[in-house]
Amino acid sequence: MKILGSNLHTSFGDCWKIVSLACNLSERGETSIAVGNASQRVQTLFKEISAVLDGGDKISIFDRCDCHVNINQFIPTVKTKFRWQKGTSHRRICYQFDGAYRSELKNPPVAHIDLFKAKLGSVEAICLGKHLSVSECVRHASTSDCFVGVDSGMAQLCYSVGVPVYLLRYKQEQATIDAWHGDKPTRICLDIEEFLEIWNSW
Repeated sequence: MKILGSNLHTSFGDCWKIVSLACNLSERGETSIAVGNASQRVQTLFKEISAVLDGGDKISIFDRCDCHVNINQFIPTVKTKFRWQKGTSHRRICYQFDGAYRSELKNPPVAHIDLFKAKLGSVEAICLGKHLSVSECVRHASTSDCFVGVDSGMAQLCYSVGVPVYLLRYKQEQATIDAWHGDKPTRICLDIEEFLEIWNSW
């Protein structure tokens, strides 16, 4: 089976879901992701994501295809090769507060980000995102106590790693959060202040 990558959204989250779908399908035999006219960035993301997911080595990536498959919200999570281990304290949090899609609805104000960094004290905070490779994001997430962030591809990555996820809603509709994260083991927080209340109770 081939999965069309031409004309797809170029977000990291879309790429993660497509490769996850391919990994699920690969259990039935070899699966190909045909990236079509997708950008070089998307092609590179497909390859980097395939390298960190279980079953990713069974996926072939080509530059043309002749069939389509639509992705939906509820694609089963595929585990990463490096996994978070329950019961181990790292004194580290990973986060992402700068989602690109509909950023005006979900990204925290600067004052909340400053509060977040001030309240952590000696706890190390590592920002996940484009400045790191996919494998670096996976390794940081697997050695953190939790992930806190907005509706983004990094949240999808952290589901695969298995680290506890605290998702910030802000102005996003609850229905939107439920549609894309309702099947995932996440705790929804209205904002950073609510997360910090939870954090302080640990």
